[in-house]
Amino acid sequence: MEETSRRRPRRRKHKRRRETPQQIARTRQRHLWLLGLVTVLVYLSALPGDFVWTDRGNILQGQYRLAMANDAQEMLTLPGRQYRERFDGAAPDLNHGTWQPAAVLSNTLSWRIWGDNKVLWHLENLFWHLLVVLGLYVIGRHVASQQRRGNNMAFWAATLFAVHPSGVSTVAWIGGRPELLAGALGIASLAFFTRLQATTNTRRQHYNRWMIGIPVFGLLAMLANESAYLLPAAALLIAVFSARIRGRPMLRGIAPKRWHGLFALFGILGLVLLYRDLFVGGLNFAGDYPTGNFFNNLGTALRHLWKFIEQTLLPSEPVISDAWAISFGWGAGEVAAVLGTVLLLGGTGLGFALGNPAAFGVAWFLLWIIPGVGFFPTDYYHSDRYLYLAAWGLIFAVVYGISLAWRPIGRQLVPGSEVLVFGPILIVLFLISEFSNARWWDHQRLFASEINSDPHYIEGRIQLAEYDLQENRPLDALNHVLQAIESHKKKKFTGYWDTANTYRLLGEIQLKLGMSHDAVNSLDIALEARPDSARSWHLLGLAPVSYTH
Repeated sequence: MEETSRRRPRRRKHKRRRETPQQIARTRQRHLWLLGLVTVLVYLSALPGDFVWTDRGNILQGQYRLAMANDAQEMLTLPGRQYRERFDGAAPDLNHGTWQPAAVLSNTLSWRIWGDNKVLWHLENLFWHLLVVLGLYVIGRHVASQQRRGNNMAFWAATLFAVHPSGVSTVAWIGGRPELLAGALGIASLAFFTRLQATTNTRRQHYNRWMIGIPVFGLLAMLANESAYLLPAAALLIAVFSARIRGRPMLRGIAPKRWHGLFALFGILGLVLLYRDLFVGGLNFAGDYPTGNFFNNLGTALRHLWKFIEQTLLPSEPVISDAWAISFGWGAGEVAAVLGTVLLLGGTGLGFALGNPAAFGVAWFLLWIIPGVGFFPTDYYHSDRYLYLAAWGLIFAVVYGISLAWRPIGRQLVPGSEVLVFGPILIVLFLISEFSNARWWDHQRLFASEINSDPHYIEGRIQLAEYDLQENRPLDALNHVLQAIESHKKKKFTGYWDTANTYRLLGEIQLKLGMSHDAVNSLDIALEARPDSARSWHLLGLAPVSYTH
């Protein structure tokens, strides 16, 4: 009787407290203010930066903005490189490379408003970067909406992205405007897309507003930088993952309203590609991939992929050199790269099928890194600036993994205690980016430090040669050009190369040094590459020897 009268102690069930809408709104507002503060603080050291690299020609000399009435028509029909070379009097037969009319228009408006005030140009870059950060916070909240403390995950991912060194060469450099524009406008389009009904049972709100914003901002992003051509695929990635985490089929589970948004983005992309094909001269890539062998090209691409992953997960001071090593034959590095990629893709696919947010982050990274391996129409397909949007994906995946490890199974931690693990990471990234901004203060120092980091950096040598020539140091300029040509002959590295500009510059330096016969030979090579270059013909006319072509 006594035994039956005894009652076993009942376990207390910890009820999960649901936040009220007011509490959620206050948390989000606090997150937005903190994101804004951190983003501004990390790039304050970029404000003293000067107009460097292509800024001096594109902005100060007006090569990449509207200066005359007929420039508008040429902006809409000429690729970026041809548009710039109008100032040289050349019209090379080049229908590849960048076509970014929105970037030209942005430079024009900024010049009209700010003039040559470099601080205000940098502040505008900071503004666009802030919009990207806030937009990624919105997307992160949507992706992690089914996770406990998903808002905090989205906040920490956006915060770490805001200070990550992968953004320095885009934000701290005024010339990073096309990537910033495409990022801000494209992320805005995707943020609007997340506002569409995720399921047929979701309450419909402001449908018409979002359906106007999605294609309009998507179009502007595609006209700012070619990387935005990936927007429809990114929207599809979001829609498929949203359906999966709600237990619905990946494609058939996408809500009808989201299909409307997808059709709008794919339609805009089709119109842009059609217009480019009809009026701009096609959609050719920047050039052939480094080697003529498919497997060597594949090995090169895979090694570059893992270099991007390393730069994101183990960040250091960013280097802008595009002198990447090329694979010649498959060795241990290439085999390891392909095996690692297979495992990465397999794990991502499995995690995606299970609705794991980390898998979404890796898939986002792999999608946005595509232009970085050369499969897009751009002048700089081997640039680490393609890490700008891609990096957020890996950061989001890491934040999700740390969040799971930080919360012991079956225990509730104090809200906000994750600052103990994310805080030190944030400080380290903040300091790396803060000091790296200083590299963009001065044109000559920037490329001198880049050459010290990578002596194979061809364009860095050319930039230093042009600077030395302007400063009346022709011998130093000659040395840089000759080393650039020598680096180009070493086919073990890839990098940006412009035959006409390099040999035109060499000829100009040789004329300055009185090497007339050598100058004629150099200008001859430049004219073979670009026969209608008025500047090369002008220099040739200055040579005190006869020209026989």
